[in-house]
Amino acid sequence: MTAHATTTWRTQTTRVGSVATLSMGCHWLINGSWLKACVAFGAVAVALLPARWIQDFELRYSVRAVLTVLVTAHVIVGMYGGLYESSGIDGLFGLYGLYDKSAHLFGSAALAWVGLGALNRRDLFEGEPIRRTLAHVIVLMATLSLGTLWELFEFAIDQTGLFRAQRGLDDTMFDLLANTLGAAAAVIFDRSRHKDLKQPFHPPVNFR
Repeated sequence: MTAHATTTWRTQTTRVGSVATLSMGCHWLINGSWLKACVAFGAVAVALLPARWIQDFELRYSVRAVLTVLVTAHVIVGMYGGLYESSGIDGLFGLYGLYDKSAHLFGSAALAWVGLGALNRRDLFEGEPIRRTLAHVIVLMATLSLGTLWELFEFAIDQTGLFRAQRGLDDTMFDLLANTLGAAAAVIFDRSRHKDLKQPFHPPVNFR
């Protein structure tokens, strides 16, 4: 796939996902579910706005596409499709629980993949590659930190009484476990970094 085709695919993915999520937000707003509508509109803002501060266009397209896919799955499949609602019969690892954990697993893997791509782009332009192991540690820690912040966000939302995001300690712990497995899988199967980065790192010698 050419660079132009890849950019076009990412742009179309962002466009379709954003329109679908905004349409769902309008549907909820018309039907009086203003809280869900706010979540949908806020999700689109989270997917699109942060990338505006990324100067690297290739990275910007990737970040927007990945975030859009994640928020679209969250709003349309998880919320509208009802796959976040767990019942006593389904439990933690029933259909509904499995979707929640799968969202954490693949979401963390996608964020880690974006992080690895960002470091690769940084190596390309800076000319001073980060060691492969260090890059993996940075991406893993950053992804897990984002997952922890998300759980804190869910806890804060629960305190308002507007939503019920967390369903007990086990639910939170398995969310964090899924985040860890997803990020670790992205790091373990990373083949994007240049083969030279696998070699021992030797600091440049200053002859001055």
